[in-house]
Amino acid sequence: MEKNNLNFHQTFPPTADGLSRLTLDCPVGEELTKERISERTGIPTGKSSGKVEPYLAYAEYMGLLTDSRPNGKHLITRTELGSVIYRQDPGFQEDVTLLICHFRLTSAFGGAPLWFAIVRNILPRYLSGADEATLRGELERIFGTAPKLGPFYSSYAGMFQPLGVLERGGGVTKLHAHSFRQELLYAYAYGLLYDWERQYPGQSEITARDIASLSSFAALGWNAAQAYDALERLAEARILRFNRQLTPYIVTKLLDADTTVSRLYDALR
Repeated sequence: MEKNNLNFHQTFPPTADGLSRLTLDCPVGEELTKERISERTGIPTGKSSGKVEPYLAYAEYMGLLTDSRPNGKHLITRTELGSVIYRQDPGFQEDVTLLICHFRLTSAFGGAPLWFAIVRNILPRYLSGADEATLRGELERIFGTAPKLGPFYSSYAGMFQPLGVLERGGGVTKLHAHSFRQELLYAYAYGLLYDWERQYPGQSEITARDIASLSSFAALGWNAAQAYDALERLAEARILRFNRQLTPYIVTKLLDADTTVSRLYDALR
């Protein structure tokens, strides 16, 4: 996958159906052409375009699979996260699945640069929202060009709509605070710990400023008070320890990201 290809989506937004087909029906461990993947999954493709390659890119950005592409073909391997979703929610119907995909797609670490830039960089600085001209101007400043935004908008009007993290109306786009849900607790933990372990490798303890720098909770439209409340709930579940007596406060992780992956769906049982 070309990491710097801002238009990797080729105008197609991600959909639960497309990702489900790719996860369920695409053979792993075989060298495959995109035409062969199309035959197995029913995801359409053509000689110069189609949905197979954009969906593979989305799945990589979401941390569901790796695509090493030897000899010009696709060699696909499911990640541990992808394997858990494959077993627990192959239809991508649960909000916990959508939330994890949103976290990973918008992460600075392996996520899609366009999604990261808009959700975690630009929109948190425009609390009343950014109009199209402002958004494009910010993107041109960051990337030197304004990529196609249709698939980004469509992803939050479609697949990610149940999360309630983005609001668009009157030509203005803004983050909307996601409502905390206890059954998504381990998904919130994973989103934070995944970024934490890459930004601060080997550090089991970080500060309030470090938490803010990760922008994990900013991806949910949460302000400092809402993030603080989420940390308290994670502390109650013994996912982390929260020292409120210090300024800035200190957070110590008691679990790692890999452990939370195995528990993502526990609250739904």
